Amino acid sequence: MRAQEMNGLTKEKYKMLKDEGKTDKEIVEAYKMHNYTLTTLKERWGLLGYRGKKKPVEVEKATEIKVEKERYEEKQEAQQEKKQVEQPVKDSVQEPSEKLTESFPEARELAIKIKSLQEEKNHLWKENKEQSLRIGRLLNENAALEERIEMLEKEIAELEGQNRYKELYLSHAAALRAHLMDV
Repeated sequence: MRAQEMNGLTKEKYKMLKDEGKTDKEIVEAYKMHNYTLTTLKERWGLLGYRGKKKPVEVEKATEIKVEKERYEEKQEAQQEKKQVEQPVKDSVQEPSEKLTESFPEARELAIKIKSLQEEKNHLWKENKEQSLRIGRLLNENAALEERIEMLEKEIAELEGQNRYKELYLSHAAALRAHLMDV
């Protein structure tokens, strides 16, 4: 199997067929391949969860998470730049704030509490971002597993059907033998 093609199926052909509304089962049958092979190809092409013209919810979530991450990183960069610009100003203002905290001990406690809350907020934001990315990955894995389960259920149904034909064949053969012995 070539990395980009199987029985004439390419990534572009697959996307075109999905945009036309074809199911993976129809594509598998048309290109005479196993569903697992198609899943492997889709994984290589980065199309797991691809449903055609509509983007799947999982991919949209992952895109939202990525955009959110980029916004967060941009904010962090802007804050860093702002800190670099404000640092000389803070250094010059430091003396009066020390005098202020000496005069008002509550102000120092509040400043420490504010700093602690800001650090906690940054930590929680980072943790939330990581959880969101993990959820996106799990949703994609779940979709692939559900598709695999569906395929296995269909294979089991086919095997059960074949087993019924075998039982029917054996009972007819036994009836024919019994008839021939009576004759």
